[in-house]
Amino acid sequence: MNYIFITGTDTGVGKTVISFLLMDYFSKKNKNAIYLKLIQTGCDDLFHKDSDAYFVYKNLLGDVDRKFLADKICYLFKNPKAPYFAAIDENKEIDIDYLQNWVNKRSKGYDNVIIEGAGGLMVPIWKDFFVIDFIKLIKAKVILVGRPCLGTINHTLLSIEALKNRNIPIKAVILSMKEQEDKELIEQNIKAIYDYSKIKVFLIEKIKDPITDSRKYFDIMEQIEW
Repeated sequence: MNYIFITGTDTGVGKTVISFLLMDYFSKKNKNAIYLKLIQTGCDDLFHKDSDAYFVYKNLLGDVDRKFLADKICYLFKNPKAPYFAAIDENKEIDIDYLQNWVNKRSKGYDNVIIEGAGGLMVPIWKDFFVIDFIKLIKAKVILVGRPCLGTINHTLLSIEALKNRNIPIKAVILSMKEQEDKELIEQNIKAIYDYSKIKVFLIEKIKDPITDSRKYFDIMEQIEW
């Protein structure tokens, strides 16, 4: 089983877009893959505009029904907070064993399982249990997503260090643009992250139409050793 965990240096850095591009890549390569969203916060409905699973599967498949989508999200919480606190707001608990069993059950029959986390590595899922702990628990490989702008060297290298300290393999770093940025700064950031970490670093420019723009990034996905 090839568990690929999509995590970020922060929240809102583009993890869901990268998840879609990866699912689209596997689809075009005729490799069976499934996308799972562990914990969705900030949504009160499966079809909410901020639902990550809805974004991925709508762009990948077109129309999706409620039963299909519900099967791809383990926990759904209304408030846009770290999972631990979003669960507390609703007087609920996130059961780590249940979370692990849920992933294992839905992964059956798939060679590649794309799992998107919530926020960054040190986001609490429950008490003293963080996203990075779950990655270690299921023995996943990581794609680390970050911003290309000022500050990314620090955020990215700290995340890489945390992963390396736990012997979690990192497949690649992908910097995802949302707005036009200083090209020279981006190039320097990419070089610095690679020079200091020796992890492959790729850049995804602003995506306006996921379905059309995904073709531009097929080669990037091809360069990552799966």
